[in-house]
Formats: sequence, C-alpha cells, structure tokens
Amino acid sequence: MRYQHQEPPATTARRITPLTVKLQNKIASRGPISVAAYVDACLMDAEEGYYIHSPAIGAEADFVTAPEISQIFGELIGVWSAVVWQHMGSPGQLNLLELGPGRGTLMVDLLRAFAKVPKLAEALHVHLLEINPTLRQQQENVLKHRAARLTHHANPTSLCDIARETDVPWIVIGNEFLDAQGVRQLVSQNGKWHERTVECAANGELMFGVGEAVKEHFSNWPDAANRPDGQIFETIPALGNSVAPLLQALTHRSPVACLFIDYGHVQTAVGETLQAMRRHAYEHPLTSPGEADLTVHVDFAEVACALQRAGLIPHAVLSQAEFLGRLGIVERTSHLMAANPARAAEIESATMRLMAPNGMGSRFKAIAGCSPQLLPLPIFDCISR
Repeated sequence: MRYQHQEPPATTARRITPLTVKLQNKIASRGPISVAAYVDACLMDAEEGYYIHSPAIGAEADFVTAPEISQIFGELIGVWSAVVWQHMGSPGQLNLLELGPGRGTLMVDLLRAFAKVPKLAEALHVHLLEINPTLRQQQENVLKHRAARLTHHANPTSLCDIARETDVPWIVIGNEFLDAQGVRQLVSQNGKWHERTVECAANGELMFGVGEAVKEHFSNWPDAANRPDGQIFETIPALGNSVAPLLQALTHRSPVACLFIDYGHVQTAVGETLQAMRRHAYEHPLTSPGEADLTVHVDFAEVACALQRAGLIPHAVLSQAEFLGRLGIVERTSHLMAANPARAAEIESATMRLMAPNGMGSRFKAIAGCSPQLLPLPIFDCISR
C-alpha cells in the first residue's frame, strides 16, 4: 500500500547496493544525473532495476495494493468494464489490457465478474503489459485456467503492432500504474525552474543537488517567477512520452475506453512527493537504490492532458470512495458478508480500508477516458467534450 506520503527519514540513511556503486561510478565519470535519470535507473536498470527483478507486491514483499486488500475492488471494476462493453455495442471481440498487473490478482477478480456475462467472457482477449519476468510467471500461473486467450507484453511495441492490424475495441485498466512511471523534479532558484539532480558528496554518498535552469516550459507548469528558492515541482514524463502514445496507437483503428486509479491530487501543485518503500516501511529515496519501490503522487490534471493528447475524452476525476460507492460497494460487501459469515468482520474491515475518508477513500482517485465515438463512460457523469 503506497498511498500515504510521509516526510522521508533522515537524509543520512544510506545502504550500499549494487546499483549505488554503479551510479557512483557514473556520476564520478560524467557528473550529476537528473532525478528523472536516477529514478529510471532505480526502477528500470536492466541489471539492478527494482521493477525488473523484485516481486514487490504482497505481505512478504514491499507493499500491498487495493486488489490484495479485497476481491470486491476488482469485481466492481469488472462490473464497470462490462457496462462499458455494452456501451460499445457488446462487440463479439474485446481486447482487455491491464497495465502493470502485479501478481494478477485484479485480473482474477475482473474475470470472476465477467463470468456472469457469458457473451463477454467469450469475446475476451486478455492482454497484460508487464516488464517484470517474475511477475509475468505469477500472472501466467494464476490466469492460465481463467483466461481462454491471454497474451503477455514485455513492452508496448507489440501492443502497437496489434493495434495497427485489428479493429477490435480496447478497454484499458491501470491500477497503481501511473505512480510508478518515474518522475522529473524541478527546483526553484532565482525565479527559474532548475533540474533537480543526484550527485555525490565528498564521502561518495548520494545526495540531491541543483542543476542548470531548464529551457522548456509547458503550459501546465506553475510559474517559477517570484517563487521562494528550494520549492519542488514534479512531473511524470512518461505520461506524455509513453502512456499517451500507447493509448493513441490503440485508437488507430479501434474505439478505446480506459480507467486509471492511483493516489494523487486533482489539481497541479508545487511540492515534493517522491517516496521510497521497502518491506512495508518508508525510507529516504536515496537510501536503497534498486532495492526499494520509488513512487510519486499522480497529478490527475496532467493525466487528463495526456488522455487528450491521445485523442481521448477525459472524464471528471472521482475519489476512490465515490468511484466504488457509485458501483455499489456497500451492497456487494453486505452480500459477501452474508454468504461468508465466518469472514464477515474481515470483509467489512477490508471495505472500510478501501473507503476510509482520511485514507485510501480520499487519497486514491479514478479517472476515465474514451474515444469520441463512445458514449460517456458509466458513473463518470461529469464529462468535458
């Protein structure tokens, strides 16, 4: 569970990991690197990257996600997806794509809901975008007897190839996917935004620094003029560089509907949210390079812009509590408790955790988008067209 941002522990905390040494050598030979390059290395380095090798999710790993907390979460997203399929005209073929599917828990629950709509289950071709080979194997193990057609993708290229060759509609689901896409940090200095960097102190320890003033400026960035020195602004480059192009490729010949759920804020704001989690505890982002999960709070205004760039119509953002409440989580919880009286307290507690006003219920948000030819997506009743 990665939603609760805390002040990072003391900056003196450090562990010498294999990636630490690799980064120290790189910085020594080439100079400071951007925070974006640091995060990308921590998560995606081919030899030492966290997402390449770590199982990450689960009680024995570093964090848990909503599907691991309650099956109801995935079942309700399945219900939502089934209604979207009906809005598409109940096509005889449907591509369902999950981005970053973790251990496959969410997809298992989605398929359980789809099983109650036989024509949908028959139409379904499941696609999973997952770079972690360990997680791909776990997904294969739990889904091989549940999904008649299942295709794994280690990168977006094969998805784009499929999109060019088919007119089959797509439903795209991303739960806690956007927060893991890496972050670029800018720091205010002398009325301008500067690249925030990672460099080495005199003793070789990694530390944050301030690089050169950035030359580009996007319309959604706050103005740095007259801003106090040292303020941090975060942006997720992958939203424009990879997520939007992927969604745009999927729309080449086919209608697309997408749903993203993550923790974050509705409006663009200044402030640092970069955090590291290892073994269910927070630590400073420079403590364990390659061995801790690094995430940021998602700027949903930036997500909406990315959806627009992909040619989709972004819908109004809902809190997770609103999203699940409109889908009937209270009724589904009551039904499940009645059917499983021995687990009633556990089931109720899990739902309360998902809906907590000062916890996941408010800190997590949901945003949807769709191709212009589709009807407004269910429960997202406020839409900008």
